[in-house]
Parts: sequence; structure tokens; C-alpha cells
Amino acid sequence: MNIHSKPHSQALVTATDTMYADILKRLRHGTQTADDADILNQILARLTDIQLHQSCKAITPLNKMRHGINLQACIAFAKRRNQKVYIFLSTHKMRSSARGAARVSALSEAFEMMDNSSLKIPAYLPLTKDMPVALTENTHQALKMVNGAEYTVNAFIPNPDSVVYMVEPGIFIVSGPPEVIL
Repeated sequence: MNIHSKPHSQALVTATDTMYADILKRLRHGTQTADDADILNQILARLTDIQLHQSCKAITPLNKMRHGINLQACIAFAKRRNQKVYIFLSTHKMRSSARGAARVSALSEAFEMMDNSSLKIPAYLPLTKDMPVALTENTHQALKMVNGAEYTVNAFIPNPDSVVYMVEPGIFIVSGPPEVIL
């Protein structure tokens, strides 16, 4: 069972709801039943079922889930606006010296879903013009660039030394991080 998010239309489960409290107790003790899974699957949504829109916000326990949601949301946002998506690879995942098969391997590895809490930089950063973004840590408190602050990407400039690969029409992979995000 790979459950990620609860649909907005469902009522929130409260501690006073004994059926869900009992399920939670069994989950904590490792004694859950197939019926418990069926009940939870009826009210919870899988990642692929989440409808992404501009005001959609998600809180996830894993970095790999956050990166997957961000990529999916960026592509959906860009498609609705008929815009291009640029997926910038982090320099820790893409070595400029990689050539041929090594470069293809590095590109593939960049999209492996990861959850490495000691490495705060994701393997990739999807961007499209006018997309909403939120900071996930305090970067410049005096400028109000703090965890949870929301901004809009007005423009971005790829590093001139990066190589750009077209994956499909409208979706590009850039072999390094952006030079500037405005």
C-alpha cells in the first residue's frame, strides 16, 4: 500500500472517530488487517491521483515524494499554459566531463527518486515561467527569504556552459543548475 495524501473532499479523521483510532492503533502495533488497508485505500489518494493546480500545497514526509510532486506539478502547470519546462540538473549529479554513455547514465541517475536527508540539494530542479515556488529553508531572513515563503519564478537563465537536451517537445533537461532565477 503506497498512500500519500488525503483528498480535500474527505472529512479529516479526528481522535474521537473510534474506527480510525482503532486502525491507527493497529498500524502502530503492526497488527493491521486487510480490512484496515481497504478502508484506508477508499479515502486516501495515491500520488498519481492528486489533481495539481496552482493553489495545491502538499506536506510530505520524504524528500523523494516532494521532488516527484514538484516535477509533476511543474509539468502540469507548464502544459496548462503552453510553456516549456526546463529541468536543471544539480552539479552533484551531472559532471561536465561525462560523455556518451556516461552522460546518458548520469541523466538517468538524476531522475532516480531519492531521500537523502544529509544532502539537501535535489538531483534536479524543474522550472517554468510564472510558476509558484516556496522556500524550504531560511536563506536570507533579513530579505524575508524564509522557510515557507512563497514566490513566483519570473525568469531564469541557464548557465551558458550547460548542455540542453530536448526530452520531448516542450521539455528540456539542462546539464547544470541555472545561473540566475528571478
